[in-house]
Parts: sequence; C-alpha cells; structure tokens
Amino acid sequence: MTLLYALAGLAWIFVTGMLNSVLVTSPRYQYLFELGKGALYVCLSALLIFFLLKRHEKQTAILHEAILHSQELYRIQSEVLELVASGADIRKSMKCLASGIEQLSREMLCSVLQVTEDQKHLRTLAAPSLPAEYSAAVENLPIGPEQGSCGTAAFRKETVVVSDIASDPLWTNYRDLARRHGLAACWSTPVISRDATVMGTFALYFRTPRSPDKAELELTEFANHTARVAMEHDRTRRLLARSEEDYRNLIENAPLGIYRSSRSAERLLFVNDAMVRLLGYDSKEEVLALRIRDELYVDPAARKRAYDSLKGNTVADLELEWKKKTGPPITMRAVTRQLVTEKGEQIVEVVCEDLSQRRALENRTEQANRLEALGRLAAGVAHDFNNVLMIVQAYSDLLKERFAGDASAEKHVTQIQGAVDRAAKLTAQLLAFGRGHARTEAATDINAVILESVENWRRVLGPQIQFELQLHPEALFCGLSRAEAEQILLNMMLNTRDAMPDGGKVTLKTDLVIADETAKRLRITISDTGVGIPKEVLPHIFDPFYTTKQKGKGSGLGLASVYGIVQQHDGEISVTSEPTHGTTFEILLNVVAGVGEGAASAQASQERLSTKVLVVDDEAGVREGVADWLRRRGDEVYTAASAEDAIVLLNNGVLVDVMVTDFLMPGMNGLELARAVKAKHPAIATIIMTGYADEDLSEGREFLHVHKPVELPALSSLIRKAREK
Repeated sequence: MTLLYALAGLAWIFVTGMLNSVLVTSPRYQYLFELGKGALYVCLSALLIFFLLKRHEKQTAILHEAILHSQELYRIQSEVLELVASGADIRKSMKCLASGIEQLSREMLCSVLQVTEDQKHLRTLAAPSLPAEYSAAVENLPIGPEQGSCGTAAFRKETVVVSDIASDPLWTNYRDLARRHGLAACWSTPVISRDATVMGTFALYFRTPRSPDKAELELTEFANHTARVAMEHDRTRRLLARSEEDYRNLIENAPLGIYRSSRSAERLLFVNDAMVRLLGYDSKEEVLALRIRDELYVDPAARKRAYDSLKGNTVADLELEWKKKTGPPITMRAVTRQLVTEKGEQIVEVVCEDLSQRRALENRTEQANRLEALGRLAAGVAHDFNNVLMIVQAYSDLLKERFAGDASAEKHVTQIQGAVDRAAKLTAQLLAFGRGHARTEAATDINAVILESVENWRRVLGPQIQFELQLHPEALFCGLSRAEAEQILLNMMLNTRDAMPDGGKVTLKTDLVIADETAKRLRITISDTGVGIPKEVLPHIFDPFYTTKQKGKGSGLGLASVYGIVQQHDGEISVTSEPTHGTTFEILLNVVAGVGEGAASAQASQERLSTKVLVVDDEAGVREGVADWLRRRGDEVYTAASAEDAIVLLNNGVLVDVMVTDFLMPGMNGLELARAVKAKHPAIATIIMTGYADEDLSEGREFLHVHKPVELPALSSLIRKAREK
C-alpha cells in the first residue's frame, strides 16, 4: 500500500507540473495552483495514514486473539499432560481436556470415548456438558458402521463429519436420542496410536446443524493429538502395572525361595514368602532385618567365597548353608544371577531350593534300594536254609517214630527238633524282612492284640520301665495276621527295653490319620525316653544282622523283620531320634474292614486211609525224607526230581490222589506244574511246599500251600484234607 501511495504521489507531481506549465501562465496563479496542489496532497496523505492505522489496529487485534487462543490451547495441553505425568486417572485428564476445549466456544459440547478391552465397544471417559442421560445411553457404544459419528469413526479409522444428525443415515439408531437432548451436529475423529491401533475418539457436538470451519478442524486435530498422548501413556501404564502384577505374583507365589542382595548390603534387599518359610520365619520383616553375614550364613566367610566365584553378568549354581530361625541349618541349592552395575556394584538375584529334603529323600530311596537288595538276598538264603531244615525235620520225625519209647533217644530227637524250630523262626524273620513269605489276608484289631499282650510286655520290659497306653477309642482293623501283629509289637517292645538299660518310659499310641480324601490309615506310635540313636546309625537300623548290642544280646533281625512285614502290607515305618532324647517309631498301615480272623476249626480224627502221593522236589533229602514218612504211614508214594519228570510219570499212566511239590525248582516251578497237572488230571489235588514265596505264588490260591520246614504229621493231615476235597 505504501508503494502504491508513493507511485501515486510521483504521478500527481508529474501530472500537476505539466498542467501548471500548460494551463497557468500568470506567476500569481501558479503560486495559488501549487498551494492548492500541496494542500490536496496533504489531505490525501492524512486519509491514507488513517486507513493504514485502522488496518494495522485490526490486524493487531486478530494477531492478539490468535496469540491468546494459542496460549489457551497451550495451557489446556499443559494441564492435561501434567495430569498424565502425575499418574492421574485417564478420566480426570480427559475431563480437563474436554472442559478446556468447551471454554473456547459456548457452542461446542465435547466427548472423549475410549475403546474397551474387547476392542468392540466405546466407553465414556469425559463428556462434561453432554446430558447425563445421553451419555448413559451411548455407554458401551458398538464400533461399526451406522453407529453415530464416534462408532463409525472408530470403525473407519478416519474423521466422520455429520452436519445434520436429523438427516444423516449414520445416526439412524440414535437420531431420536440426539433430538430429545437437542443435539443437531457432530463430527468425530479417531484417536489412533503409533502402532495404528484405535484407542478412542474425540468428538464435538453442536445444537444447530452446521459444518466445521478450518479453525474447528484444526482444534479437533489439536484435541485428538493431546488425547492420543494421554491414552498411549495410560495404555502403557496399565500394561506396565499388569506386567508388574504378573511378575509380583510369579515371584511371591513361587514354590522356591527367592531373594535379592548385593555385595555391599548388610541385609537382604528382597525376599518372597517361600524364602521366609524356608528359613522358618513368620514374616518378611523378620528376614529383612537379619544381618546376612552373621545371622544367615553358618560360615560367615562363605559369603565372600560365594561372591568371589561369580564372574561378570553370569548365572551360577551354588550351594549355601544358612541358619534357620530354629532347628538345624538348611543346605540350599542357589541358582544365582549376578548383575554388575555401572558403578561396579554386584547385585545378585537368587532362586533357592531346599536340598535337605531332596537329600533326605535320596537317602531314603537309597536305603530302600539297599534294604530291597538285602531282602532278596535274605529271602534267597532263607529258602535254601529251609530246604536244609526240611530234611532235618523229616528225618527227626522218622527218628522220633522209630525210637518211640526210648527216653534217651526221644530226648535227643526233641533237642534236634527244638533247634529246627528255632532255626525256622530265624528264617521266618529273614523272609519277613525280604518279603519272601506269602502275604496273609486278614483283618486284625490292633487294639485287641495290644490289650491281650500288655501284661506279657510289662514282664518283658521289667519294673524299671513305665508303660503307658493311648489307644484309639474304636477298634482299628489292619491287614496283618494276628501272628504278624504280635511279632511286630513284641520286637518293638524288646527294642525299647534295650534302649533304656537304666529305666524310663514307653508310650504306645494308636490313632487314625487321613491319607487322602477317601482313605484313612492306622498309625501306631512307639516312643521311649531311652538313649536315642546316633545320627550315623539311623540309616542302618532296618538292615538285617545290623546291631549295636553286645555280642549275644541280639541277632539284628528284629527291626529288619518289622520293616519287611510292614512293607509287605503296603505300610510305612519311620523313626526320629536324637541321642539322649529318646526315639519314636511310627508305623502306618492300611485300614481294612473289621471281619476278624476266623477261629481255627478243630480237625476231627478220621480213619486212616491209604493215599497215592507224588512227591516232587529237586532237593533229594527233602524228597526222600517225605516219601519215607508217608510210606511208613501206609501211603503209596512216587517221587520225581523235577516238574518235567512228574509230568512224564503222570502221562505214563501213574495214578495218584495228591501231588506234593516244591515251588522253587529249576525249569518249570511248582505253581506252573500244579496248573499243568490240573488241566490234564483235574482229580489230582496239589499241595505246594515252599521255603520262599513271591508274587507269582500268591496268585495260585486254588492250591493248598505249606511252608518249609513243616512237621511231617502236619503234612500228613494236610494230604488227607487235600484228598477229601
């Protein structure tokens, strides 16, 4: 404008100068002409200056308004971001944004919606000026086409402008709702994250139909950007909080102990609940208050050695021995992750496992395997020894019959048979330990056995030992036979007596314990106040022939036989003891239905009938001894040294009433022979003799069983019984 004015002035001077020289000839008129020309120029200049000043004032006002508008937007954005940075709830920060935008124009009504977790709906974060009834009606607005401006914008991922709600098809489902609340126009823009995920929408409502101008679109874009920053921060915060919660739950609920420490720290920096339990404390505060070097490490110098073994940012597998709140120290496997900070400080994060329990389990497994091996050896020895005893028993019975009436000879034979009986009991204990004797099926009331045996035990224990009973008020039936129950309890009483040479107290208790949701177990607890068992002896107390008693004071088979019988009946036996503090044995047995053991029926004497018997045994002494006895009884006897020989004999036409066979023989065993004979000669009854019986024999319940060594008169009675069947 100034340039135009200058050019116009030059033109005015040039034109008026030419006119003055052409039209005005008198000097006087030339003066007046120049004076008028100057006055007119001054007036025009004044008008131009006035116009320019007004224009500048208007532009200054517009610029000032723009500056104020920008400052207000900056203030709104600053307040929103301050709320976001302070960790305020997203609803509070979005309400601040919506209220601030609405203050810029009374016509605008703002709405900020957020996508729900299922990514299918929109929920209201802020709508400060919209009617509450309207906001409630559009809560959980579906994302999709024709779902108003906001639902459609989120679906399309683009700005949606609706200038007239009353006629726009996008508002078909919400037109009446908008009309009732005086809403006529709405445009909405989706809030999209950097990873192209729709997080929500920002919308402007108006009460009259209209389209947005450029400034309003820019305002919408500004609000959208601010909302995006706030929503992304909120999403990140929620994801971080969820991740922290998951991590915290993982650490706190881990079954293994976890702690964090540093080389320079005197106390632990963090422990989880499992670590607290591992050390025997009641709270984290107790553990975190402990001095690591002096109150946790058994050997204070071990801490330095542990740190020195770590190199850089590595993971190491260490073994630590720490003190517990009470009781013996705990040995832990510590999987250690070391982090070295920029300042060179060693931070360690450690996962701990109690090795004490694992090693105790390994020791128990090792002991069980050792006892299993010893048991098999013992059972094998017992089997062979029973064959020898059977020979001695058979021929002593023959001698007793031959020298009947000779008092001196009968006395000698009685001594032999007494030795056989004692040896048989010894092998029975070996078989019990090795689980090599046949398992009995019984239902014995353990309380009844105890009450009937208590007077005998008092005599065994002697007057210097007090005896206390704590019996369960109801009958407790287990699968032991009465003889097995008496053997177990007597052996335990003898063991407690030997542990208290100077007197003391024995407590015998029975009760029921819950094994699982459907089963109970009978528990027998025997406690004494004796000398206790040394730690190095405990692993061997169930070993056969292991004893700490003086020579001649015990065989070392008492506890071994108890162990074998309990194991055979799927039970458990455990022991806890400390030197000078006594010993407690705990036996767990399965509870069975209380039917009791039937009383043995008296065998009526019957007229002696001659029987045809086949004796099968690979041991010649047993075979011939039994055969001689039966022949002297008037029986017709055939013999075979193996199962195969017996089958050949029977197939060649030899007819017998009863077959007496050993179980364990080379080749086909006695049970297999019995089944083969039954299949071809069903009329022949079979008796199986054994000095050892495993699980295969327990299946042959259709045959009679007898255990070596057996007295020959008893065998004769069994043969008659088999024939009668």
